[in-house]
Amino acid sequence: MGAIEIIIIFLAISIIISFGIGANDETMATLYGSKNLTMRELLILATIFAILGAVLLGNAVAETVGKDLLNEDLIIISNSIVLTILISTAIWLILSSALGLPISTTHATIGSIIGIGLLLGGDMGVNWLSILEMSIWWILSPVIGYIATYYTYKLIHKFIINKLSGFNNFAKTEKKFSYILLVVICWTAFSRAGNDCSNAVGIVVGVGIGIETYYLQD
Repeated sequence: MGAIEIIIIFLAISIIISFGIGANDETMATLYGSKNLTMRELLILATIFAILGAVLLGNAVAETVGKDLLNEDLIIISNSIVLTILISTAIWLILSSALGLPISTTHATIGSIIGIGLLLGGDMGVNWLSILEMSIWWILSPVIGYIATYYTYKLIHKFIINKLSGFNNFAKTEKKFSYILLVVICWTAFSRAGNDCSNAVGIVVGVGIGIETYYLQD
């Protein structure tokens, strides 16, 4: 099988993974609940920011997932390894979404990569330094999120909510907050796409790098 056919097969499975990511990691539900936008408008916004995030931010993370986590020799030796990673990730994402389980797509992808690396290459099959660096951010992310949320809520309450009086003031403030929410959710969709596109195409990037290296060496 030629390099082009291999890439096409992997891209097809990556699209399936993208479907699972979209089903499990949806970000626009809060906006829909605020009733500021229709479902059609939300879908258009989600599409625009997902594309922008993947194109502008996704390259670095995709290369980390595709190149830096698994020993490149394993990818070059057998593309079936990559196929196994993609299929297992896709199955788990779609299954968990169908069951209503809020899982992390990043953890699912990285777990698949670690599993196949250990199976075929032992301790040397996985780049543990990169895994450690990612794990540190996995631990720090909820901590940073908690701290940022706590103090943001405190500031809003102190300088805005506590100074409101009367129904009209509350209604006007709620309306203003809904527009702020629109901006924040769009930014979230943008950044999430930049990070999560690596789960769908990162390993394909690694295959591309491996194939290119293989043919250049020949």
